[in-house]
Amino acid sequence: MGHLSCYLDCFRCLGYVCVRYSGIPLGTEYVAPPCLVDVIDEGAPISWVGHCVVTSANVDQMTGQMVVSMKLQQSSVPLPQALLTQPLQQPDYYATIEWIPKALLARYVLLFNTCTSNMSTGPYVSHVL
Repeated sequence: MGHLSCYLDCFRCLGYVCVRYSGIPLGTEYVAPPCLVDVIDEGAPISWVGHCVVTSANVDQMTGQMVVSMKLQQSSVPLPQALLTQPLQQPDYYATIEWIPKALLARYVLLFNTCTSNMSTGPYVSHVL
């Protein structure tokens, strides 16, 4: 079952998403690190950018809208509270989203590297090489 799970892990990522919100207040909970104190104004709105991995994408049968699930991988500042508390029906902030698909070739290379690094010697090595 080990070789099957490594196969599924390599194809689980459907691509990457860069999410950008502009004009977001940082709020009082954010304290800039010492190296940025002279560079940013903590009271001014910011552009928040998050880099995510797409984990699923489905079309809602009731509304016809695409529902995309993603996992936040990296952001330079924590997700601002203003984005977590806005109502979904009437959001105060809108995002710019760039979907970067993971190429099929990249999936195969990742699959090969993952599976061969998990194998020492055995019956699967002759099939891969």
